Amino acid sequence: MNRFDRILIEGLEVQTVIGIYDWEREIRQTVRIDVEMAWDITAAAASDAIADALDYKAVAKRLITFIEASNYGLIEALAGSRALHVPQPSPDTRPTFVRLPVIARDEATRTRAVDRLRREGIGASAFYPRAICDIENIGSHMPGPAIHCEKAERLARTLFTVPVHPLVNHRDTEKMIGVLTAV
Repeated sequence: MNRFDRILIEGLEVQTVIGIYDWEREIRQTVRIDVEMAWDITAAAASDAIADALDYKAVAKRLITFIEASNYGLIEALAGSRALHVPQPSPDTRPTFVRLPVIARDEATRTRAVDRLRREGIGASAFYPRAICDIENIGSHMPGPAIHCEKAERLARTLFTVPVHPLVNHRDTEKMIGVLTAV
């Protein structure tokens, strides 16, 4: 299984020519950037070898070199440039996304919360369709005899999850807080 981690390069300051006004084209200004990358850390975690890790110093150097040599009018053009390359995980890997369990006061509240979060573009999930004690063929895997689990049934009706992995940004967090406060 591949394990992803959040790699940050924060507060990288680079001098470059940027701007649309004549006076801006005659000076170098400081551009401050933050880069966030999801990166597969499986090999580095297993080997403890720098050769298996993302070389974020090399990434920072490439960013500096590119930005210093750039000559964009708009910061948006710089940020959106196809020439601005940040390493991506290999296509055959999948990140693991951490989720936060939330227990709603009742099933109707869970349904409203999940529906509203999804409309806001947040991947909320009503996790369990029913209590684990009610899932077919699970009895042989239970530590004791099959029993009626009233609390587990209630939890199955009220539990949902929201994403809290590193790719969730501040705006997503604000949306989640707004929806959860409103329901």
